[in-house]
Amino acid sequence: MVKLMLKYGANPHLQDAQGFNCLHLATHSHKAMLVLYLLMAEDMQADAGDAQGFTSLMWAAKQGDSLTVEVLLKYGARADTRNKDGSTALHWAVCGGNRECMTKILKAGTDIRAQDKFGKTPLDLVKECRCTSIWEKSLSDAGLASDGVTRRTLFDKVLVMF
Repeated sequence: MVKLMLKYGANPHLQDAQGFNCLHLATHSHKAMLVLYLLMAEDMQADAGDAQGFTSLMWAAKQGDSLTVEVLLKYGARADTRNKDGSTALHWAVCGGNRECMTKILKAGTDIRAQDKFGKTPLDLVKECRCTSIWEKSLSDAGLASDGVTRRTLFDKVLVMF
């Protein structure tokens, strides 16, 4: 249906009153394959923000849609993009409480110390949302220590000695 609409002139880049374009709407609807199609075939910008600066990655992270998070990251979404409140996708992944989303965004290299305009970091939200165990598992899955630095294995430490 989407392909047919595009064939007859529909413009996926148009935005509605809230600033949502076709990519935002596909993300809101948990349509990872449509998100992939729009990024690849229609050259949609992965980091396009809505009226409040929310990107599709932020929406997918908030909704706990790890497949769409993965697609967006693979096709150019930046994990460190901020909305008008200064929040990143990691802030929203924490609010969504989804371990896979947090892990994928952490692996993408986002700053875990990023503060929103209220001074809150993702860790502050972890404490507020009481999801410390999920956060710690996500850090571990991403190969990070609790301070966000890449964890070194015993083998890495031995290599440094030589």
